[in-house]
Formats: sequence, C-alpha cells, structure tokens
Amino acid sequence: MNELPLLTQIKRAMQPTSLQAYGTVNLQRREREVMSALQGLGAATNEQIATALGWQINRVTGRMKALRDKGQITGAGVTTGLSGRPATVWKLKQ
Repeated sequence: MNELPLLTQIKRAMQPTSLQAYGTVNLQRREREVMSALQGLGAATNEQIATALGWQINRVTGRMKALRDKGQITGAGVTTGLSGRPATVWKLKQ
C-alpha cells in the first residue's frame, strides 16, 4: 500500500502542463473586468465598482463572491454605502 498522501500521489501522476493549469485561476471575462476596475480604484465597495464599470450592482456582487472564493480579492475594511448600510471595501490580494 502506498503511504504517500492522496494529493501527492495525484500530483506525481499528472503531466507537468496539467500541474501548471492546476495552479492557475480560471477567471471569466466579467471577473477580469471587475478585477481591472478594482485595480484602477485601489480599494472599493461593490457600489463603487458598479459605478466605475457603468453596471447595475447586481452584476458586480456575484462576481465579487466568485473572486473572493477564488482567492483573488480580500476585504480591506467596512464603510457606509450609499444606502446608509455597512459596505465591504474590497482590494486585490497581493
């Protein structure tokens, strides 16, 4: 029986190009647009990103969740949004 952890066994069996792809993040076109806007803004709320892109906020919120889940962005604080409610300020992960 092989004593190596399963992930190590899988990685050893993979082709080098597959390993490279495994380590990359697959971003959709709109996610890249959001990241580009966030890069230009430095740090911003969903509302600010939506305004910068000329989008409705509902087009931004789902993409922000996806980018957070993919480890591309992180919370940088909280501010008061236009609605008067707390809003997360996002920034790109370094």
